[in-house]
Amino acid sequence: MAQPGTGFTSTLTPLEQEIRQRIATDGPISIADYMISCLTHPKHGYYTTSHPLGGSGPHEQSGDFITAPEVSQMFGELIGVWCMEVWHAMGRPDAFNLVEIGPGRGTLMKDLLRSSNALPAFQQAMRLHLIEVSPTLINQQKQALQFHPSTKWHADIEGLPKRPSIVIANELLDALPFRQWCKWVEHWQERAVGLVDGQLNFVLRPNRLHPQELPEGHGSQPQG
Repeated sequence: MAQPGTGFTSTLTPLEQEIRQRIATDGPISIADYMISCLTHPKHGYYTTSHPLGGSGPHEQSGDFITAPEVSQMFGELIGVWCMEVWHAMGRPDAFNLVEIGPGRGTLMKDLLRSSNALPAFQQAMRLHLIEVSPTLINQQKQALQFHPSTKWHADIEGLPKRPSIVIANELLDALPFRQWCKWVEHWQERAVGLVDGQLNFVLRPNRLHPQELPEGHGSQPQG
């Protein structure tokens, strides 16, 4: 079921060809699956194949956006002070995971580690783990953190050692794939990406949310 006025077009890239083939074979895909393909596809994904972050350094001109760590080293240094305070509040464990999810170019962690020089016991107990899916950004992180050779990289949090952890995630939620549900007639159906008249378009899947899964007041929400 297409929704009026929500169609979108694009240049027919190799990734779009692949998405179209997937839709033709399996039917409309969730917005989450669409986002995963666009952002982290191994050959065509935005984060896996480009230099998304601007700021200072060799890739400054090619970045599309900038985040706080690239503006001032003070941001990462303050996060470092916060981490040391949290470590104290945790009882100063002899070993803990310092985890950053989506570390960008490694700028925040580089500044954080510099500020942690003020507390050698913190650095000795720290085990640094970075969660990153982009080979391009991993290479930049390795350049930024070459003075900390014990850093370990993971594609997801499942590989983290089971020990006390301090987790940092700066500007991460806006890049996480999500699922979306839309009120249509009397039901809430999942919004998806399908093909309508040969174009990629937002459509509704037949799967529905059970009334018990819906928040209070859902019945008063407008159509669409």
